[in-house]
Amino acid sequence: MTEQRRGEATRALADQCEADRNRWVNPLWLGQAFDEWCADLDAQAAIDEACRRRAAEIDAKGGKEKKVGRADVLAVLAALVRRAKPWTMTADLTAGQISIVTAQSTKSVESCLSIARQLDHIVNVDNARKPLNGRAGRAPKRLLLFLVDRVERIASASRLDSPDEIGREVSTNTSACRPPLNSSLTNSARNKAGNTERHWCQELTSNVISELATKKGVRVAAIRGSQLGRETERRVNDLDPLLHSLPPDDNQLVAWLADSISGKGGSQTTYQRLEERAREISAGQPTSITEQTNNPTPPKGIPA
Repeated sequence: MTEQRRGEATRALADQCEADRNRWVNPLWLGQAFDEWCADLDAQAAIDEACRRRAAEIDAKGGKEKKVGRADVLAVLAALVRRAKPWTMTADLTAGQISIVTAQSTKSVESCLSIARQLDHIVNVDNARKPLNGRAGRAPKRLLLFLVDRVERIASASRLDSPDEIGREVSTNTSACRPPLNSSLTNSARNKAGNTERHWCQELTSNVISELATKKGVRVAAIRGSQLGRETERRVNDLDPLLHSLPPDDNQLVAWLADSISGKGGSQTTYQRLEERAREISAGQPTSITEQTNNPTPPKGIPA
């Protein structure tokens, strides 16, 4: 049995974190994104307006419900951000747990959560479950929708635009959660081929996620931040390279993948048709830019 050193990531945690550094999320990025969002005057003004509307509704009904303000909503969102899992951007705190953390009443927390949902700042991707017959209860899993785009932007800048080359070199002392990025390819054609492949995978993944969101009647961000979103990325990356001859917006390919990922299996007949079309498209052509560079077409009159 291998002894685990103090502070070293467990195997379970390493398995949860993505092996590809391009999908690894630094926990600090969530905090940075939240700080940036708090400094967004338009976003804060929207919360103020929502709180005013809620207060007006309470007055109109003559209710005695406690009115909440922007500070209350921010405290609740901050509690969710601190508890969120970086790689899924979801938090599973109950209203009671948030109440303890923020020193607000449960009713006040529920009102703040309602305002956040109304503004599309959070969305439930998994419902709560009450304890029953000895079965443990479960808090609702909430996706921090208002931070998704900001975290993706911060992550992209950190991975691609940073002048710091330390993380781009192979290290013998790296965490299991943060595999090194080996950028040993120097041939420009090979780099171009890799970029083309990544772009194709990203575009197809986006199209399949949109298809899944349409089928389930939910927002694209809700699918992207869920298990279905991660499964879509995995399936696209594992596709037979032959299918890369098809365009990433091919309706049949997108529909087949969406059915396969959503549990409907995906028709074997449809897959065979996709293979046939891909072979027709790639017939007589190099399968990648790399092969085209390594095996250039000889001039006329010169045997290959």
